[in-house]
Amino acid sequence: MVYDNERLIMVSFPFLAGLAGIGFSWIVSSLENLSVRWSRPNVGRSGVVILVILAFVPQLITMMRLYPHYLSYYGEGVGGLDGATRMGLETTYWCETFNLAFPMINEQAKPNDRIWSDPWSHDVLIYYQTQGLLRDDWGFLRLIEYPVF
Repeated sequence: MVYDNERLIMVSFPFLAGLAGIGFSWIVSSLENLSVRWSRPNVGRSGVVILVILAFVPQLITMMRLYPHYLSYYGEGVGGLDGATRMGLETTYWCETFNLAFPMINEQAKPNDRIWSDPWSHDVLIYYQTQGLLRDDWGFLRLIEYPVF
Protein backbone atom coordinates (compact mmCIF):
# COMPACT_ATOMS: atom_id res chain seq x y z
CA MET A 1 0.00 0.00 0.00
CA VAL A 2 1.53 3.31 -1.06
CA TYR A 3 -0.43 5.44 1.41
CA ASP A 4 -1.76 4.90 4.87
CA ASN A 5 -5.41 5.69 5.37
CA GLU A 6 -4.80 8.70 7.62
CA ARG A 7 -4.73 10.97 4.60
CA LEU A 8 -8.33 10.02 3.89
CA ILE A 9 -9.57 11.11 7.30
CA MET A 10 -7.23 14.06 7.91
CA VAL A 11 -10.11 16.51 7.64
CA SER A 12 -11.54 15.06 10.86
CA PHE A 13 -8.36 15.58 12.91
CA PRO A 14 -9.10 19.21 13.92
CA PHE A 15 -12.54 18.16 15.14
CA LEU A 16 -11.07 15.23 17.10
CA ALA A 17 -8.55 17.61 18.64
CA GLY A 18 -11.41 19.95 19.59
CA LEU A 19 -13.33 17.09 21.20
CA ALA A 20 -10.21 16.05 23.11
CA GLY A 21 -9.83 19.63 24.33
CA ILE A 22 -13.45 19.72 25.45
CA GLY A 23 -12.99 16.44 27.30
CA PHE A 24 -9.80 17.67 28.97
CA SER A 25 -11.55 20.90 29.99
CA TRP A 26 -14.48 18.91 31.44
CA ILE A 27 -12.13 16.74 33.51
CA VAL A 28 -10.21 19.78 34.78
CA SER A 29 -13.41 21.61 35.78
CA SER A 30 -14.67 18.44 37.50
CA LEU A 31 -11.42 18.24 39.47
CA GLU A 32 -11.75 21.92 40.41
CA ASN A 33 -15.33 21.33 41.59
CA LEU A 34 -14.14 18.41 43.71
CA SER A 35 -11.39 20.49 45.27
CA VAL A 36 -13.89 23.28 46.10
CA ARG A 37 -16.39 20.79 47.52
CA TRP A 38 -13.70 19.12 49.64
CA SER A 39 -12.05 22.47 50.52
CA ARG A 40 -8.71 21.14 49.31
CA PRO A 41 -7.22 23.28 46.51
CA ASN A 42 -4.37 20.82 45.94
CA VAL A 43 -6.78 18.14 44.72
CA GLY A 44 -7.53 20.10 41.53
CA ARG A 45 -3.91 21.03 40.84
CA SER A 46 -2.61 17.55 41.60
CA GLY A 47 -5.32 16.00 39.44
CA VAL A 48 -4.38 18.20 36.47
CA VAL A 49 -0.69 17.33 36.89
CA ILE A 50 -1.52 13.61 37.06
CA LEU A 51 -3.80 13.94 34.00
CA VAL A 52 -1.09 15.67 31.98
CA ILE A 53 1.46 13.05 33.03
CA LEU A 54 -0.88 10.21 32.05
CA ALA A 55 -1.64 11.85 28.71
CA PHE A 56 1.84 12.88 27.60
CA VAL A 57 4.58 10.89 29.34
CA PRO A 58 3.85 7.54 27.60
CA GLN A 59 4.09 9.24 24.19
CA LEU A 60 7.28 11.07 25.16
CA ILE A 61 8.87 7.79 26.26
CA THR A 62 7.81 6.13 22.99
CA MET A 63 9.23 9.04 20.97
CA MET A 64 12.55 8.81 22.80
CA ARG A 65 12.71 5.07 22.13
CA LEU A 66 11.94 5.51 18.41
CA TYR A 67 14.23 8.47 17.78
CA PRO A 68 15.04 9.33 15.00
CA HIS A 69 12.62 6.97 13.24
CA TYR A 70 9.28 8.33 14.45
CA LEU A 71 7.39 6.93 11.46
CA SER A 72 8.09 3.42 12.76
CA TYR A 73 5.51 3.95 15.52
CA TYR A 74 2.97 1.21 16.19
CA GLY A 75 0.37 1.36 18.94
CA GLU A 76 0.14 -0.95 21.90
CA GLY A 77 -2.72 -2.80 20.18
CA VAL A 78 -0.08 -4.74 18.23
CA GLY A 79 2.57 -4.60 20.95
CA GLY A 80 4.40 -1.50 19.74
CA LEU A 81 7.26 -1.71 17.29
CA ASP A 82 8.42 -5.09 18.64
CA GLY A 83 4.95 -6.57 18.14
CA ALA A 84 4.72 -5.14 14.63
CA THR A 85 8.09 -6.68 13.80
CA ARG A 86 6.97 -10.09 15.11
CA MET A 87 3.76 -9.83 13.04
CA GLY A 88 5.78 -9.07 9.89
CA LEU A 89 4.38 -5.56 9.47
CA GLU A 90 6.31 -2.84 7.66
CA THR A 91 8.36 -1.17 10.37
CA THR A 92 9.93 1.65 8.42
CA TYR A 93 8.26 3.98 6.00
CA TRP A 94 8.86 6.32 3.09
CA CYS A 95 12.63 6.47 2.99
CA GLU A 96 13.05 7.67 6.56
CA THR A 97 16.31 5.73 6.86
CA PHE A 98 17.89 7.11 3.67
CA ASN A 99 19.67 9.92 5.50
CA LEU A 100 21.71 7.35 7.45
CA ALA A 101 23.35 6.38 4.15
CA PHE A 102 24.05 9.94 2.93
CA PRO A 103 27.63 10.16 4.25
CA MET A 104 28.54 6.86 2.57
CA ILE A 105 26.82 7.76 -0.71
CA ASN A 106 28.39 11.23 -0.82
CA GLU A 107 31.83 9.75 -0.14
CA GLN A 108 31.76 6.69 -2.41
CA ALA A 109 29.57 7.60 -5.40
CA LYS A 110 31.59 8.64 -8.43
CA PRO A 111 30.49 11.54 -10.65
CA ASN A 112 27.72 10.51 -13.08
CA ASP A 113 27.03 7.29 -11.17
CA ARG A 114 23.47 6.02 -11.11
CA ILE A 115 22.05 4.87 -7.79
CA TRP A 116 19.02 2.61 -7.64
CA SER A 117 16.12 3.70 -5.45
CA ASP A 118 13.02 1.88 -4.32
CA PRO A 119 9.83 2.36 -6.33
CA TRP A 120 7.92 5.46 -5.27
CA SER A 121 10.96 6.91 -3.51
CA HIS A 122 13.22 8.49 -6.15
CA ASP A 123 11.55 11.87 -5.64
CA VAL A 124 12.58 11.80 -1.97
CA LEU A 125 16.23 11.45 -2.99
CA ILE A 126 15.84 14.25 -5.54
CA TYR A 127 14.44 16.43 -2.75
CA TYR A 128 17.48 15.62 -0.59
CA GLN A 129 19.71 16.66 -3.50
CA THR A 130 17.90 19.99 -3.84
CA GLN A 131 18.39 20.56 -0.10
CA GLY A 132 22.14 19.96 -0.36
CA LEU A 133 22.18 16.74 1.67
CA LEU A 134 23.22 14.63 -1.33
CA ARG A 135 25.65 15.48 -4.09
CA ASP A 136 23.91 16.44 -7.32
CA ASP A 137 26.50 15.04 -9.75
CA TRP A 138 24.79 11.65 -10.05
CA GLY A 139 21.27 10.38 -10.75
CA PHE A 140 18.86 7.59 -9.89
CA LEU A 141 17.80 4.35 -11.48
CA ARG A 142 14.29 3.21 -10.74
CA LEU A 143 11.96 0.51 -11.85
CA ILE A 144 9.08 1.60 -14.08
CA GLU A 145 5.85 1.20 -12.19
CA TYR A 146 2.94 -0.40 -14.00
CA PRO A 147 -0.59 -0.41 -12.62
CA VAL A 148 -1.84 -3.77 -11.39
CA PHE A 149 -5.22 -4.78 -12.75
